[in-house]
Amino acid sequence: MSLGLILVAVAVGVGLLVAFWDKIREWLTGVVADFIESTFGAQGRAYFTAAVVAVDKVIIGAREAIRKVVNLRFGKMDKLYKLQEFDSTANYTKEELDEIDENVVLTQTFVQQS
Repeated sequence: MSLGLILVAVAVGVGLLVAFWDKIREWLTGVVADFIESTFGAQGRAYFTAAVVAVDKVIIGAREAIRKVVNLRFGKMDKLYKLQEFDSTANYTKEELDEIDENVVLTQTFVQQS
């Protein structure tokens, strides 16, 4: 087997894993975790779930990296993003609200206060 064929096979395998990870994760945390719990107990399930969560974090990172590369390659990063806080109790003018509706993607962040 040539090295090129092996690299293509690995790339296809990783691509399929990333593409279908949500369904694989559901199966792992459902069916497989139930089997592990019945065989090794609750502690085995907890260790298995922790392993799945660790792999999930890696897959999420891989998806983000792929998304950034694709966006940079195809010019979808033309916008400059900035973080701006909006106070829900402030009085905004209609023009400001229209600009926010047209140009801003709002996300809600919860901060835990100590």
